[in-house]
Amino acid sequence: MRNTLPQAARRWAIALVSLVVCGLLAQTDWANILAQEQRAGIAQLAPKQASGDLHIVEVDAKSLARNKQWPWPRDHHARLVKQLDVAGARSIVFDIEFSSRSSPEGDAAFAKALSEVENASVVLPTFGQRSSENSAQNIDALPIPELRQHVSLATVSVVPDADARVRRMLYGTVTDGTPRPSLSAQIAGVSGSVGQAFAIDYSIDPATIPRHSFVDIESGVFDKEAVRGRDVMVGATAIELGDRYGVPTYGVIPGVTIQALAAETLMRGAMTEIAWWPILILGVTAALYVVRSQSYAQAALRSLGTIAVLIVLDALAYHLGRTLINVVPTVLLILSAAAIQTVWLIRQKLRAESLVDGETGLPNALAFNAEAHDGIEFTMAAYVKDFDSIRAVLGQDLVGAFIERLIDSVASVYKIEQAYRADTRIVAWTHKGDYQELIEACEKVGIALQKPLNVSGHKVDTRIAFGLAAGADLDAASRAASHAAEEGRLWQAHEDAEAAIIEQRVTLMGELDEASDEHQ
Repeated sequence: MRNTLPQAARRWAIALVSLVVCGLLAQTDWANILAQEQRAGIAQLAPKQASGDLHIVEVDAKSLARNKQWPWPRDHHARLVKQLDVAGARSIVFDIEFSSRSSPEGDAAFAKALSEVENASVVLPTFGQRSSENSAQNIDALPIPELRQHVSLATVSVVPDADARVRRMLYGTVTDGTPRPSLSAQIAGVSGSVGQAFAIDYSIDPATIPRHSFVDIESGVFDKEAVRGRDVMVGATAIELGDRYGVPTYGVIPGVTIQALAAETLMRGAMTEIAWWPILILGVTAALYVVRSQSYAQAALRSLGTIAVLIVLDALAYHLGRTLINVVPTVLLILSAAAIQTVWLIRQKLRAESLVDGETGLPNALAFNAEAHDGIEFTMAAYVKDFDSIRAVLGQDLVGAFIERLIDSVASVYKIEQAYRADTRIVAWTHKGDYQELIEACEKVGIALQKPLNVSGHKVDTRIAFGLAAGADLDAASRAASHAAEEGRLWQAHEDAEAAIIEQRVTLMGELDEASDEHQ
């Protein structure tokens, strides 16, 4: 059959089309979210314990129940700072807003406690926010002036993704015209560019971060050795305080917990991120491997196997190399290549089925016309008379066996390279060479078929008529065979065949004259 596109070119075409499509898809929001969800799944393959060097002091439900109101007078924070400083905490980092004033006594007590800290460094938060929902103007919030004198300032800005989940944290932002580190960067002691983000390692289980209730620390009822030399982050975890965000895997968690996870990430070293497009280009090799599949099952196995390898490499890079690889575009590339190859295989199967006669398994008229018949002089068609009666006697299941026996009878007196089931009652083949051989074969077949054919124990009287056409013209041969059957003739030549026969006869006579003149 004629192939309009070489196999290698077709494979490359499928791979490159899949590459372009997936390259475009990779830049969409839904593909990015899909990649993030896949990364979250990878993170949970090997959950990690927190370092234990960072503790959270929670403004929890217990603390709210004890102190009755919120915001509290800041003498509560003053007592907390004193307790942690005496206990030997390395740093005390607040994720609580102090940009508005509390009671004068409370503000003064807190400022005094901050000025008297001896062992710990204290960090207070600052952040920027829009002046209104639809406004582009930002308003910076800093602690009140008297609280800034003996502390460091760090930002607590949280920037959720399009799906409202927090996956990344900034190294720092600018507030009040001054670049400031984020809480996490301050605790970890690392630096980064303002506005630059890093991925939070959500393989760290937030439940393993040591926690203490605010009121327990404030009242001194806690294990002081537990916080000695440790960083302590203070923030709200009570649901009614509302400082909560959606994150991968763990659902909605307090902002202070996200800040702590970000700090734990940087304490282990920020994760290296590899762009998606180099992996996608390398994935072309995998796509070519998939499009070489010869069956649906093979395409499925190769694509799933390749995707499994990618996921394993992604997991190893994440957990052993602290490297983030976005394999989702490459997975989409492989799935796209597998889908296109499967469609191609289905098309090939349907095409192959369309070229085969269902009753006999022989190639049909479509197959005949689809093939190149180089060097063919004639096409011969055999028309089975009274075919409906034969079918009725034998039954549908034995029609194929009958056609097979008929072809065997023809082949016993004439060599057929390939027979075709051209129509319900017509079998055809091609001939290279002299027409006389075909005419003689017709007569011999007619004699041979005077005896009934034995088809699975059934004796079948068979009468056929032959049609002859010049070249590879199946329609003309079939029409000639039909006319021969109608007129009761053994064979009939189509008009073009008659002309070809006359031409061969004239040529033959010329050759005979030459042979006679040369005494051959």
